[in-house]
Amino acid sequence: MLSRIVYKKLFGIFDYQIELKDGGVTIITGPNGFGKSTILKSIDAFYSFDIRFFSRLDYEKISFFSDIDDKPISIKRKDRGIIIDGVEINVNDIWDDIERRVRRPYYCQIDESKWIDRRTDEIIDIDDMIQRHLSIDEESAIQSDKYSKLKEKVKSYTGEIKFIREQRLLKERSYGRNGKQIVKVIDELPEQLKEKINMVINMRMVIIAR
Repeated sequence: MLSRIVYKKLFGIFDYQIELKDGGVTIITGPNGFGKSTILKSIDAFYSFDIRFFSRLDYEKISFFSDIDDKPISIKRKDRGIIIDGVEINVNDIWDDIERRVRRPYYCQIDESKWIDRRTDEIIDIDDMIQRHLSIDEESAIQSDKYSKLKEKVKSYTGEIKFIREQRLLKERSYGRNGKQIVKVIDELPEQLKEKINMVINMRMVIIAR
């Protein structure tokens, strides 16, 4: 299990060292804007191996310590990606490729990290997409093997982690033949507002034309 997390230059400013109590409760307090939520999200991102989160976050280095090993797994920012435990991952290159793939009309996004292939009803998650990207050629295949081993190592470091997200506005939507998804209502409001504005404008044009 995780025992300690050390942040260097979080948001370019803050250095933190957080000790996680074995079998107890660790309370993180501080003013707004000092990184409490980001710290919790970074723990969840480490457990779920969300490499995009760490490629977007502003920091210099984050070190995760575990009670199974004295040596931490460290994450650093570098150019178009990150370095995890000495393994360099070009996250932006991976995401450029993923975004090209999911723009195809038969892919439908069903949550933050999953898509459905409407031709087959196959559910594809981020990790599937990354593995496909890393398996293109011989050099990428070697990187894919390193990626898989690193992901397993991270899992062994953390133990099971559950991140409880605050969700006030949710609804269920059907997709594919039998599937259902939970969507955030707040994310749909801008598009709905745009549709209503266009509808009113079109109605006014029809009335003027008459």
